[in-house]
Amino acid sequence: MRAGITKHITFHCARYTNAILFLNNGVDIFTVSKMIRHKDLKTTSIYAKVMNETKIEVVKK
Repeated sequence: MRAGITKHITFHCARYTNAILFLNNGVDIFTVSKMIRHKDLKTTSIYAKVMNETKIEVVKK
């Protein structure tokens, strides 16, 4: 509240953002999976897909 953020941010949103930031900064997907406590690497691969789509959009620009 002191920062002036009025948007409701869920735990899931924070976790997702954290995973994307890790991947964006070169942390391998296996480590990210363990850090955010996914039981299956397949679940974490969704975040990697988002990163790939982001990279494609950047290249297109």
